[in-house]
Amino acid sequence: MKSYENKYFSILGDSISTLLGYNPEENAVFYNAINGRTANIFAPEDCWWGQVIDALGGRLLVNEAFSGSTVCPLPGGEIESHASSDKRTSNLARGGVSPDVILIMMGTNDCGMHFSLDDFIPSSRLMLEKIKRNYPSAEICCITPLSESEYCDAVRALAREQECLLADLEAHQRAFALIFTLA
Repeated sequence: MKSYENKYFSILGDSISTLLGYNPEENAVFYNAINGRTANIFAPEDCWWGQVIDALGGRLLVNEAFSGSTVCPLPGGEIESHASSDKRTSNLARGGVSPDVILIMMGTNDCGMHFSLDDFIPSSRLMLEKIKRNYPSAEICCITPLSESEYCDAVRALAREQECLLADLEAHQRAFALIFTLA
């Protein structure tokens, strides 16, 4: 197994990846004092990304998560919160240090806002191309969203096309559901 000990990880995500005090100040945060208490999420070790980084022995560099954000630009959106924006795709380094690994968990809100795959796929491709251009030595891991299968299929295909790693949560979720159904 490849070692990620002391490697720098950056996150590009939506609500599920936010945590009060760990995102850029201008980004909306879902896991704030109120929602964090309700969900029992107070620190990085309570978040999916904190657990992944800790398990791999890495270090958090930047958490560029924005609550309610999409990959696709919002029509008439005043805030450049979409993950395919220049702002978000270029905000994954800090203090002259670039990430070794970039974890991307996006797409749930695109599905929920009913963006078509004809919008989602090119926006996701653009996002990945910008990240690869900005951080050419970083490993990029696309994580299937917690949404409908078509969006997960699109993320799988784009990860292959763009030669990114894939964490297929949807496939594992279906496997766990089947195990518990059979039990």
